[in-house]
Amino acid sequence: YAGNWVYGIRPTSGGAQLYAQSPTDLGTTAAISLYRTSAAAVSAGFTGTTTHRHVYHGLQIATLEPIANDISVTGLNPRTGRPLRTHKADYASMDPTTVPSSRPDNWLGFQRPYNLTAPEITTQAACDDVCQLIYDRFTPVQEVVEWTSTLLLDGSNVPYWRGANVRIVGSGTYRILSFEFDAEVEVSSTEYWRECRYTGLKVAPEP
Repeated sequence: YAGNWVYGIRPTSGGAQLYAQSPTDLGTTAAISLYRTSAAAVSAGFTGTTTHRHVYHGLQIATLEPIANDISVTGLNPRTGRPLRTHKADYASMDPTTVPSSRPDNWLGFQRPYNLTAPEITTQAACDDVCQLIYDRFTPVQEVVEWTSTLLLDGSNVPYWRGANVRIVGSGTYRILSFEFDAEVEVSSTEYWRECRYTGLKVAPEP
């Protein structure tokens, strides 16, 4: 139940690496900044062949409602055969009487339940942990983004992978959730244009 972690295999300057990182490990500091125009990137100090690496286009941003605001998790004690239960709710987001000026960002005005029953959860501590993880993941408003750019590379020409934070200047900092790209030969067999399509989750507002 490491549902909020980012894990997999990523490239490094020393070869492929197996990694698993929690949201705390990933932080909110941007590894690279992208600008809307080449002129803006130049003004920020990126010139010559590095300018195009700091420009995005085709930006789309969507705000997603909370998946749920009333979470229940049920496990099973294998020794007693009795259920294990944990419940956590965000009552502030449910209250239909809250005036608009006082509503939290994730306000819905009604109950939106989510129930998980998993007999493989066999201790109360695990049941509590799973409920908290789902609560943290499902109750906030989430801002997701899609953009197109060249393949984003670090100073060693290693691609930024899932979990890396990218600042979209003017919008905020987003954690890469997924990406795909097409590679085409541009001038010679050693020069490529790599157009990438990224999706990300907002982790920090624009400074």
